[in-house]
Amino acid sequence: MILEPYIYYKENQLMMEELKIEDIMKETGTPAYLYSKGSLLNQLKQLKEAFQNSNVLFCYSLKVCHNINIANVFVNEGCGIDIVSGGELYRALKAGADPKKIVYSGVAKTSKEIKEAIEADILMFNVESEQELMRINSIAASMNKKVSISLRINPGVDAKTHPYITTGMKENKFGIDCEMGLEIYKSAMQMENINICGIDLHIGSQLLDITPYGEAMKVVADYVRTLKSMNIPIKYVDIGGGIGIPYTADKSTPDLLEYARLITEPFKDLSEITFILEPGRFLTAQAGLLITEVQYIKDNSYGKRFVIVDTGMHHLIRPSLYQAYHEIIPVIKKEKQKNKVDVVGPICESSDFLAKDRLIEEAKQGDLLAVTDAGAYGMSMASHYNSHELPVEVLVSKDAYKIIKKRETYVDLLQGEL
Repeated sequence: MILEPYIYYKENQLMMEELKIEDIMKETGTPAYLYSKGSLLNQLKQLKEAFQNSNVLFCYSLKVCHNINIANVFVNEGCGIDIVSGGELYRALKAGADPKKIVYSGVAKTSKEIKEAIEADILMFNVESEQELMRINSIAASMNKKVSISLRINPGVDAKTHPYITTGMKENKFGIDCEMGLEIYKSAMQMENINICGIDLHIGSQLLDITPYGEAMKVVADYVRTLKSMNIPIKYVDIGGGIGIPYTADKSTPDLLEYARLITEPFKDLSEITFILEPGRFLTAQAGLLITEVQYIKDNSYGKRFVIVDTGMHHLIRPSLYQAYHEIIPVIKKEKQKNKVDVVGPICESSDFLAKDRLIEEAKQGDLLAVTDAGAYGMSMASHYNSHELPVEVLVSKDAYKIIKKRETYVDLLQGEL
């Protein structure tokens, strides 16, 4: 989607903030991920304004775009970080995050990862099973530490999103059933090295219909009241992330004021609650473009046209994995007719496509195309499949840009191999 004043056309030239994307590509080459710092900050500002009357800690979800320079943009605005691995803990600390603003989610935390997080003195673990709780307590005891935790509870609410990114239902691998949760909270109360401080939930990703949040928060608020009656104090209510962005023109951004109301209103009688939000996609998706160069135009005898580019599912897997839509636009508009094409990449898989049967402006060999809304789950899910190098990453701020991840070489592909 075009987002003035951050990504827009000026005299047929696609711009990011005050720079011509074509000019940036002359130095960096393609494929390249470009991010608008102005857009990142604007998205965060909108969320902060929506929740200005509530006590909220925003913890940027590092999984969506894990470059430490992107994380640092949010850290500098007072945000914490939501992590799901030891590697993300390392990245968060390198990005300058305050350990006391780091929350650790994920279903498969290893002993090594737990020990590292305890040593870093993070805010809390979001615990996803009884065995994980027992492991944390055992490791904390061996380190003579008391560790803060919340339990990730599944409210059983259908998020009405893609089944691969629904996370709060009973059939999902994440979290703990409400019924089991009460018994696990009781067990945690008896553990000398555990400090119960919160409750956690995450119902799904890419939610444009925010009504499921209202249902889920009512369930959780009642749950907190039950815990309070059991003398189990809850300070933090971590609602996860999940709020979506409009990838297509027929969709719109959710009403953020209503989103804030649905989350906070069920808790109005519960004092001293701090809400933790873990936004990711909402902050970064629209700020990012994936720039690619057309290598070949290929027609077959069945009337099918392929626009073959130098990027694909190895750099942006969402179209292949989720059948996700990303708009594809020319870096230089030529006001030519549009053709129905498949935009495909170099990977040896039939699933390697960025768009199928898509009307785009007529392209020729050497043209630059921009894949929009690519700032979330793009580079962080990229791979070296077929031994392709990862794209260069660039952060644009007004009339300047800096390379925040250098272009890889063939030597980089062998790093770590013996």
